[in-house]
Amino acid sequence: MKYSLKIQSGRSHQHGRANSEARRETAQYISELTLELRNLAKAHEMSSLQGLLEVAYYEAFTVATQIQLPEGELERIKEMSNAATN
Repeated sequence: MKYSLKIQSGRSHQHGRANSEARRETAQYISELTLELRNLAKAHEMSSLQGLLEVAYYEAFTVATQIQLPEGELERIKEMSNAATN
């Protein structure tokens, strides 16, 4: 999958959910690129570089796959938990 990444200078004007989605999309793009580079390094027996790229891949993948709760959901879960224990 190919992505077109827009690089913005300065502060982003996006807020909240849109900014979070842009962050995840960017992390997904980075994870795919680093995985391709990791495979290339492995194919050419560059083990140190391969290891570094694996670390970068897992870091980006972790950010890309984070689950974002809808606004107010955490409070609702806490209320349900409190109600269940009372």
